[in-house]
Amino acid sequence: MRTLHTASESITLAEVLRAEPMRSVRMHALAGLGRVVDEIRLIDDVEQVRAARPGTLVVLQHGIAQTAWATAITVRYAWERNVRAVICGLDVTAAPSVISLAERLSVPLGIHRGDLPTLALELSAVVAHPEASRARLIARCAQRLARQGEVDAVLHVIEAELPGVHVTLHNPPRDNHEPAGPEPWIRLPMGPMDIPRGRELLATIDRGSVAWARTVRVVLEIARAQIIACEATSRIRLARRRQLERWALRQLTDPERTDSHLAHESTGPWSAPAALEHPASQPRAAAERLGWQIGPRLIAGSILPASLAVQVDDDLDLALAAAWPETGDLTGPVRHGAGWGVWLSFENDHPDGEPGPALDRQATRSLLALLRRCLDEVAVGVPLVAGIGTPVDHDGLTASLRRAELAARAAQDEPDARVLPFTEVGPRAFLAAAASPALREAAGDMLAPLVDVEDGAVLARTLAAYLDCGGSTGRAAELLGVHRNTVSGRLDRIRRVGLDLDDPGTRLGIHMAAHLLGH
Repeated sequence: MRTLHTASESITLAEVLRAEPMRSVRMHALAGLGRVVDEIRLIDDVEQVRAARPGTLVVLQHGIAQTAWATAITVRYAWERNVRAVICGLDVTAAPSVISLAERLSVPLGIHRGDLPTLALELSAVVAHPEASRARLIARCAQRLARQGEVDAVLHVIEAELPGVHVTLHNPPRDNHEPAGPEPWIRLPMGPMDIPRGRELLATIDRGSVAWARTVRVVLEIARAQIIACEATSRIRLARRRQLERWALRQLTDPERTDSHLAHESTGPWSAPAALEHPASQPRAAAERLGWQIGPRLIAGSILPASLAVQVDDDLDLALAAAWPETGDLTGPVRHGAGWGVWLSFENDHPDGEPGPALDRQATRSLLALLRRCLDEVAVGVPLVAGIGTPVDHDGLTASLRRAELAARAAQDEPDARVLPFTEVGPRAFLAAAASPALREAAGDMLAPLVDVEDGAVLARTLAAYLDCGGSTGRAAELLGVHRNTVSGRLDRIRRVGLDLDDPGTRLGIHMAAHLLGH
């Protein structure tokens, strides 16, 4: 039963073990999966193993196949003769000691409770015609891969069907260096259909034949298409849900706006208004289907990009939705305004139904801690800030979201503020509400002498702090964390560039402009 093959036609032990006849064989002590199998030999005398050539796979038959001592001797001889594997018919009581010996010697041992001569004949056909066996393996992989709906499941199928192959989906290093390690590898770029761009499938394999590497590559190519399909399906499903969430929140907070307005405002590749296809026409019904908690009391938060230059689009929205951690009772984030809205519902513990101040403060602290944790964990490529509104009854979601967004806008202007409650914003809420590109342009014109200075932003922050403190250099220094003389020196520079801080007619405008440009 010996067959000679060229290097490209030879079949490895890994391929033999994944052949259809081996599906009923339990293997132990797997080793040397990349070594070539040249021959299948059926023997009924342990002494015949001593004559086996290297590259042989031995199948025992008759009495010695079920005898522990005979199988153990065969394993020892197999180790001496570089036999690829031994297949026997041991029962569960006799197998453990032989399996232990096989593991110590790294001799693969198979246990088959069926007809061993038939198995040997079928394996001989596999070794004699390796390309047919590979074609059957590829077809089986294709069938299994086509049934998978998750990327992890696709990778699991590859590793389950291709022993000795470990596959990952990753972004290659920027220097394009080959992976480190002793194993050979196969790198397959995901190609132009890859949504994140630049990823590749990297498979490390035991050293084997050229044909085995070619088989692995074909399976990877099939898996690549299935991975792209899985991710596209998941992305479309998520995009549809995001549209429904946005529509439902719009109906809850601004029912006068129609679905056509929402559809008109969505301009990205996932802008089809999935909410219009949803049977829930009432906002409350849609909210219930989405699993939202609303009332009896709630407090809202707003999330914005830290930079005013970053605009929220559908891609960024989907990235945030995918990266957002589990938050228990927190609802959202849902596209709202210039960013995203979230809210936390809680019970009213006051016996008369009036709001309980202690519970409101506790809810504010809870939302503050949740948003800080989420912003620390989420990674979407751009820094984010958040604001927290005020506690309201269940029908006051709009007001709480509006205050939360004002607080988030104020946080955009605070270098050290990641999450800012509305109650700490104070007069800055007016600036947050009034801020617009036109207003910032007017502020730049008013403070033009400072804009051209190298450290103009530092001078603007100093000017804002000085005016916030009613002209007290000492309090401004404490607020800024610098020495009082430093503040005085900066104010002297500001006056020298031509800004009059004592003119009542321009003082208010300068104060607002300093806040807008100083952060």
